[in-house]
Amino acid sequence: MSRYSSLLLVSASDVEEEGAINTRLLELAAATKSTFEPVIQVHLYPRSTIDIFIHVLQLDWGLLTACIIGSTLALATAGIPLFDFVCA
Repeated sequence: MSRYSSLLLVSASDVEEEGAINTRLLELAAATKSTFEPVIQVHLYPRSTIDIFIHVLQLDWGLLTACIIGSTLALATAGIPLFDFVCA
């Protein structure tokens, strides 16, 4: 059975002294994951995991939009079948 892997956004400026990741980035990761779970055709990849890694270079306004559009383009370029393109 196909499984959608966890998604994690990491920014070097948001790692706190204890090494914990900022909750804002975890919320963005959850929002991005919930956006792409219904869109990716995972039934075509049995017993596979699809990972999306997003490297945040700069925290700025429109981060979620940039993550969603960038992930959509990356998935389409990689040849992962999607039900539809996601735009934000």
